[in-house]
Amino acid sequence: MKWFGSLGLFLHAYEDSRRIPKYEMRTTICHARSVKAAKAKFLKEFADYAQHGIRFLNKWEVFEIDGIPGRTPIEAAHQLITTDLTPKEFIKEHWLGDRPKSCKDKGWTHSWHNIDRSHSGCYNCRAIRKGRLWELAANKTIQTISSRPRARNR
Repeated sequence: MKWFGSLGLFLHAYEDSRRIPKYEMRTTICHARSVKAAKAKFLKEFADYAQHGIRFLNKWEVFEIDGIPGRTPIEAAHQLITTDLTPKEFIKEHWLGDRPKSCKDKGWTHSWHNIDRSHSGCYNCRAIRKGRLWELAANKTIQTISSRPRARNR
């Protein structure tokens, strides 16, 4: 039996119209007799995971893992991104870029969650505020994501 890794692409959409959808590149590993058997296992796992607003976007990779998972770290998955950005620009765009400093910068509305019972964090941006703002947000009317207008490409 061999070890295999997979990197799959998922979309998380939320009923709360204030939460901006998120894309997830999810890494999973499994033990299988062949790449064909591993692919079947990964597709089943993707289907099981894709529920409650999570959708598998049918983009994925499967590869054999060199080594056995254990105490010694081994590569389980990877993604190569071709770009001419400097490291500083790359980090800003791809590491931090999915969450702006504030929703205000994008014209979005904060969607608060509980960080530690006394601070609120926004699901959409990097904002953290003192107070239980998630409790106030829970009392507001929540629209379904299907009623939110779609963003236009510019």
